[in-house]
Formats: sequence, C-alpha cells, structure tokens
Amino acid sequence: MTNKNETRTIAGIALLSLAGALATAALLSSCATLFGRPTELVLPNQETAMGIIWGAYGRKEPPPKIYWRTGDSLDCNEHRGFTALTFQGNKCVSGRTVSPISVEVAWVDGQKMSETALAHELWHAALAYQGVVDPLHVTEGWAGTANCGCERASAGIVQKANAELQKVGW
Repeated sequence: MTNKNETRTIAGIALLSLAGALATAALLSSCATLFGRPTELVLPNQETAMGIIWGAYGRKEPPPKIYWRTGDSLDCNEHRGFTALTFQGNKCVSGRTVSPISVEVAWVDGQKMSETALAHELWHAALAYQGVVDPLHVTEGWAGTANCGCERASAGIVQKANAELQKVGW
C-alpha cells in the first residue's frame, strides 16, 4: 500500500520523465534546421500510399505528417539523402522519424513511393506509438528490409508494405 508522499513522488517522477521526453523531442526536431528544412508538399498518391502502409502495420492512429527532403536539401549520397543527427552522430540518411507524428523522407524526382524510405520511417513511427524506439533495427519488422543493415533473410513488415505499394505501381 502506498502513502500520499509515495504517490506524489511517483507522480513527480512521471511528470519529469514526460518533460524530459518532450525536451528531447524538441531538441531533436530543432537539429533538423542545422541541415536544411524539409518541405510540406503532398506527392501524387501520397495519401493512398500512406493508407496502404499504415494499414499493413495495423495502426488505427492518424499517420504522421510527412515532410519531404528534396532538391538542395539532399546533400549527400549523390543527392539521394540528407545529413541528419542520429543516435550514431551525423549521418547521411534517406529518412528519419522525429516523433510518432512527424517523419522526414528523401524524395528524388521520378522515384516510386516503394523506392523511398517512407515505409521504413512509418514503421519507426508505428513502433514509437507503442513506446518502442529502435534506431538499430533489432525488432522483427526490419527483417529483410533495405537500408537497415539487417542480415536476416525473412521478409519483415516494412518489406511487405513496400510490396503492397509495388502491386499498385507505386
């Protein structure tokens, strides 16, 4: 049985944890401005593609807002990626998840949605909704996906979502 002081201490710790998480998210999202700004454009078939991916992940929450990195903000990997602060320092990436409600994805003119990091970043967001942060891609969903450094042969949920996009030509 807990007394009032213990309850207040637990509530205080919970509030400090929440404040710390929000401060970290704000810091990480502000770091994006160091390396250029993503754009708020909506690509053809984007909403439908997001629905296919989000549905494949079984998510009921609204999907995150997509910020596309295009043109001059693609500053590495032959203008196919962008520099971002990651858990492993500054790296060239093709996407990053800022929070469960905000992701950034590199877009090169002519790419199909299944060729971008959209499904990959939406999986990060789906995991974040479950309270899982997986920057090293060790959960089952990453098996067999591109850009994850995985060596497992079985198809993961990200690869399956991209296969659904490919079925409709995206």
